[in-house]
Amino acid sequence: MKDSDFLPPSLLGNGDLSNAYDNYPLVKWPEGLRVYYLATMGYHLHMLLHHMIDHVRHDYMEMMLHHLVTLFLYGFSYLANITLPGAVIMYLHDIADIFT
Repeated sequence: MKDSDFLPPSLLGNGDLSNAYDNYPLVKWPEGLRVYYLATMGYHLHMLLHHMIDHVRHDYMEMMLHHLVTLFLYGFSYLANITLPGAVIMYLHDIADIFT
């Protein structure tokens, strides 16, 4: 994704975020974006199911809500074909997860 025209330089890209909406209904997906989207959604689905089994944690409700909302937002952006801005948000969240 770093060579795509929608990832801003602040996220180590070469483009501008406003380019994510060019040709909106007929969005051309960069190579590997579909795999990245589905893998990230799969991770959050796995963690949701894991938290459903593990009731001992003190942050059970917060994590359940987090994974439900995340899956809803990722799924909606995938179905509505708003994947390029969604990929930027997913990228930001993945970077933040490194430090948590």
